[in-house]
Amino acid sequence: MKKIILSLLILFSFTNMVTADETAVYDEANLLQENQIVELENKISSIENEYGIDIVLLTINDAEGKSAQVYAEDYLDALYYDGVVSDDSMILLLDMDNREIYASYTGEAIRYFTDNRQDDILDVIYDYVADGNYYEMFNQYLSEVDYYLDAGIPSGQYTVYEKNFSEKMMTIATYSIFALILALIIGFISMKTATKKGRHYSKEVLAKNRAPLTVNYFRDEKVLVDTKETRTIISTGSSGRSGGSRSSGSRSSSHRSSSGRSHSGGGRRF
Repeated sequence: MKKIILSLLILFSFTNMVTADETAVYDEANLLQENQIVELENKISSIENEYGIDIVLLTINDAEGKSAQVYAEDYLDALYYDGVVSDDSMILLLDMDNREIYASYTGEAIRYFTDNRQDDILDVIYDYVADGNYYEMFNQYLSEVDYYLDAGIPSGQYTVYEKNFSEKMMTIATYSIFALILALIIGFISMKTATKKGRHYSKEVLAKNRAPLTVNYFRDEKVLVDTKETRTIISTGSSGRSGGSRSSGSRSSSHRSSSGRSHSGGGRRF
């Protein structure tokens, strides 16, 4: 009897551990009902099993002073370093503090979800969050994710790395220091050259003063220069979705998070 009870306890503990490991919905703001969480996690499990990309849904009331972007990226990175999600993962954050939804993508997910696809997904789910229908927002997000994963990586997809603010400032500082050092070197060389020339200047002036004065007369001649005016017409395309660099829908913009991992993503305030 004791062995049976012990076996049941071990089985129960193992079941709880598996359930905890499979958690994909973190409703820290308590915006979802229990049955809704179960339905969302079942849908996530089906998508993950088919495409091998981990999905996390998160709600919060307190962003701890961070932006929605930084909070989402930090949360996903923490799950990655804890071994909960793989490098190929994504997160949709519902931030009630900043009043913003933000989706972040890492690894192979960056290639699937180009800038255009991310915008399209946000367009679809925005009305639900604006109306306070948070469950349906998450549900529609998963449907969109499933649709684009099934569609595959767009033809000609490419990723463009964009430096964040700190990286830009570091680059500016590096170039500024280099320019300062170069200016000092040039100034030092110029000063040395001027000093050497100055030593011979007085002798040259004296020699010229001793030479006989010579007056040269020049005939004033008018020179006619033929001029032509050239105009170049530059054609510019429209800046909307139908034109510009994003018209193909193949571009994925990426950047580095605070932990150094590559992310892409976007959000909307509500």
